[in-house]
Amino acid sequence: MCIANYFKIIIKNLVLTVEGSSYNDYPVWEINDKKDDKLNQFQMFFIRAIIGLFVAVIITRMFTGRIDIPYIVGLAIILVGLAYFSEYLRQRRNKP
Repeated sequence: MCIANYFKIIIKNLVLTVEGSSYNDYPVWEINDKKDDKLNQFQMFFIRAIIGLFVAVIITRMFTGRIDIPYIVGLAIILVGLAYFSEYLRQRRNKP
């Protein structure tokens, strides 16, 4: 659910409170029925790559004391690969 939908819920609840209605008249799950709230595969890869680079910079800086581009790129590739591997294991476990 995106942040804009949360703001819609908050504003709707404030308006309903002022008008004397209850927020139960408009449940949260009705607002989240949109299909476009899911991330596509490219967006997921982009988020994982950015987080992988950030964590790789921190890990490389902690263990070597300097920032080396080849180490950061290699570690980021490993971290993103591990993220996809853990997603694969999670999906395999949930399938009957």
